[in-house]
Amino acid sequence: MLCARKSSEPSVLHVPSERHKNLVELRWNNILTEMRERAPDVLDFMATVAIPKLKENDGRQVMPLCTAYGILMNVRCRELSLVQKINAVLLGVGGATKRTFERLNKSGITQSRESFRNIMDNLGSNLSSIIKAKVDSGQELRVVFDNFDFRILTNIILCNHRNSDMHWIAQHVTFDRVPSSHLDDSKPSVPNIKDFDNINYLVSKTELDQQRDNIIILSLLPMCS
Repeated sequence: MLCARKSSEPSVLHVPSERHKNLVELRWNNILTEMRERAPDVLDFMATVAIPKLKENDGRQVMPLCTAYGILMNVRCRELSLVQKINAVLLGVGGATKRTFERLNKSGITQSRESFRNIMDNLGSNLSSIIKAKVDSGQELRVVFDNFDFRILTNIILCNHRNSDMHWIAQHVTFDRVPSSHLDDSKPSVPNIKDFDNINYLVSKTELDQQRDNIIILSLLPMCS
């Protein structure tokens, strides 16, 4: 049973809090496979009504079909919330407002903004050990600070209502994806640009497709905020 809590083979849509780190491993084909193997009637109905060309191997149709399936299954069982958690992260990182979260949460499209914060806390729960492992492996640590100072003035000063000096600070840690400490800073690695073999540095078709998908997501986020 897809909705059974203690099933030996739970639904791929069931992602408890201790498995939030697995959200980065989302594969739409896994959801599609579950529909084919465990809910074939639902797949046939949805494909016939909404996406009749699914059988022609058009990959662009997989994501909307799986999203619709995830919304329907979440209405049936609130614990089947993989799609809603992914949407919550996309909306939260994109700066969606609380009102947007509330409207989409009522429609079963996303989880609440509080759930988004809990997901992010779970994802960063072992951040210290990750940073320590990278430093131990020889990667160079960089800590970036950004501060924002401002004053809040009051019209009428009372004992519990005074002018305030606010000092906010944000910080994050970065590591170089590609090590560069061994490179020469005094001159280019390739003196003549004509000798530079740039074919090894051009993006592949897969990377271009991924970039296109990312741009689509980033373009849609302001529309939801």
